[in-house]
Amino acid sequence: RADAVADQKKAYKALGIKVPNEPALCHLLSIAEVEKYLGKPVQPGTSAGPVSGCAWRAADGSNDGLLVTRGARGDWYPATSSAQYTNVDGIGEKAYTAYETGVGYEASALGANGVTTVQFSGKASAATAVAVLRIVVKR
Repeated sequence: RADAVADQKKAYKALGIKVPNEPALCHLLSIAEVEKYLGKPVQPGTSAGPVSGCAWRAADGSNDGLLVTRGARGDWYPATSSAQYTNVDGIGEKAYTAYETGVGYEASALGANGVTTVQFSGKASAATAVAVLRIVVKR
């Protein structure tokens, strides 16, 4: 089974690039919070690879999980082509939620310091993605 994060880590290791196992973004949410929103036990958060982010994977080995990333303002690319793209008010300067087929729900906000995005794979909803985005943007 393909594992993009593991593949990315292998590539960075081969190139001699060190990526911390638990970046600061992994401290934005507790394991209990992630489990609450994902609806199942998760493994501790690990580096999301080349992006500034943290990935929590379901402990059952499924592809369910949560990814939280932060990037520069120039990383703002709203998923307007998504059939379920919706603007969200009250988070940052701009925010949206969208569903990406084969991936899941994401919510993203543009703020003064950059872009914060949460992406769920599994049975999450747009409302769940927005709820988690509201939390991590404040932290």
